[in-house]
Amino acid sequence: MSMMCFPVCGSPDRRRAVVLVDDDADVTFADASDVFFDARDAFDARASALSSDQPMMRDVEDDHDDDDGTFAALSRASERMERESRSNLAARARATATAIKAVLNAAASKKSIDLTSFLGTPIRWCSRYSVLRIATDSVSPISKDMPSRTFRMFEMLRRIRVDSTAEERFLGALGAFIAECEPPRSLKKPLNPVLGETAMHTITFADGSSFECVWEQVSHHPPVTANFARGPTFVVAGNVQPKPRLVGAHIDVALDGYVQFVIPSRGNETYEASMPTFEWRFLPRWYARMKPNAPVTFACARTGFRAELTYGTKYGCHRIKGAVYALGAGNGVVYTIDGRYDGEVVATPTRADKAPKTIFDANEFLRIGQSGRTHEHWMMVKRHDDPRDSDTVWRECFEAMDRNDWDAARAAKKKVEDDERVERRARAERGDIWRPKYFAHEKSTGRWVRNDVPTMT
Repeated sequence: MSMMCFPVCGSPDRRRAVVLVDDDADVTFADASDVFFDARDAFDARASALSSDQPMMRDVEDDHDDDDGTFAALSRASERMERESRSNLAARARATATAIKAVLNAAASKKSIDLTSFLGTPIRWCSRYSVLRIATDSVSPISKDMPSRTFRMFEMLRRIRVDSTAEERFLGALGAFIAECEPPRSLKKPLNPVLGETAMHTITFADGSSFECVWEQVSHHPPVTANFARGPTFVVAGNVQPKPRLVGAHIDVALDGYVQFVIPSRGNETYEASMPTFEWRFLPRWYARMKPNAPVTFACARTGFRAELTYGTKYGCHRIKGAVYALGAGNGVVYTIDGRYDGEVVATPTRADKAPKTIFDANEFLRIGQSGRTHEHWMMVKRHDDPRDSDTVWRECFEAMDRNDWDAARAAKKKVEDDERVERRARAERGDIWRPKYFAHEKSTGRWVRNDVPTMT
């Protein structure tokens, strides 16, 4: 295996694009460079329009009729990339150029394109887990050695003493929420869960305490995932609907839904957060980040505390800034929040007689991960007894991915999706109404809640 390097189009700092080439590929450097610069020209033709301030997004309905044509163009480009994935460099580069042009044409022709129903993602660009397993199976962008965000969140919740002050409980819960929020490490897209797909697991800590967790795909159109976890002192509940949109030269992924931390022993004291948005950026390089300056709220009505956070780019895309307000203090700021989600996040009190407090330290968890002894702190056991278990549903696809048999992986993925369509049509013909196994829809709030526990409000 050898490498070819090309200057990235329009790059003032002369960055290089590195392309891996099979040593026995029937392709010359001139062939590859000609095709690469054809792709560069496609970028340059629209880069000025796409790299400027992006237009405001429209509602999904605004573009619905035109999205079919856009999807068709993107799908054709994806299919070509799939076909050429095992060809020589020149063929792969031509297919990539076609995909680039399709994306840029779509981005330049419209303000915003809803990608929720787009199914043309090449199998090589898919992750080895479905959306239901992001919290447990995805690799952190901070480091491959960083424990998953679900471990970090539960560990932070475990540390909160339910008999501590309201202020201490709020800051502890806020730290747990920050521990769980991060963009994806990879640009690979998780597989879309089928209706009724589940992911269940138990996370046990060194002292014997544990969290019992269940996730379920409760809706397919639109795609909604509900989750519930019960721990020694906290209950975690929520549901999420990803809303990806192509906006200019990036994909904006808003997460519509809610997340709650509840302390049952304190009369269901509830901490509720809005969900942050992240972006997949294409220019000047491909990467993911939290959406800058998009407000995120975290509040507890019973204690009267409310936090407002933003992720910023002025000092790096890992930066978190915000403030904690106390309703009892006339809505005044009682703490300022500053730090990085890949480092320390500190709450600094506005009163001079109080000391700053570190509410989250990513380095602490990174040291645990790098030690190779995470099993001494916590362990996770997945449950596969449900026939709709995520790992069971996608087993053949995952096994094919593991052995790099992409034709088999693609076929296995298509079989799962086709089987789901057959089931859906059969239910419609019988007049059956499908209901989730573990969750129920609460009409008064529009939320999905665990169906065997009292509503937590």
